Amino acid sequence: MAWIAVGIAFLILGGIALLIYQGRSEYSKKSTALATINSIPLELAQKQALSLLQDASVFRYVKARDQDEKALASLPDTLRRFLSQYERAESCSAAGAYVDRNIIGPSKRQPQYILIGHGMEGTDLEYELCVLRSDDRIFELAGADAPDPAFGTYATIFHWVIAVAKEERAA
Repeated sequence: MAWIAVGIAFLILGGIALLIYQGRSEYSKKSTALATINSIPLELAQKQALSLLQDASVFRYVKARDQDEKALASLPDTLRRFLSQYERAESCSAAGAYVDRNIIGPSKRQPQYILIGHGMEGTDLEYELCVLRSDDRIFELAGADAPDPAFGTYATIFHWVIAVAKEERAA
């Protein structure tokens, strides 16, 4: 009887170890892919992102109707230029990651960040898309912890668009 209990314990521990290994492997793949995307020069990333936004199977967007630059004044330059053109850009997936100039304001999770969007709303994995005032990087904030520089941190809004499009097409 004791051997059965020991065998069950080994099976459970082995299963947990396998899940941890698979999680680390997935994290490694995604962080490597993101590093590759983040290494794309800004000019090329902008060109690719603006092209990807035209793919209706990947993104929906609303063109900016007004030029209320006051609402965008607190944002870094690259994001300000993007939101001068687009009021909202949203992935077509069920998770629906999006940026929206109408929700710009302090992050509820970390007030030193500026909220510009959300992802995975209505799930346990929900996050805010945020920026810092003078930093073009886009951060996924899922809690009070500092953003992960290898996973969920994008060089610019254009790199975020490329990464989202890659995820959409892989799904």
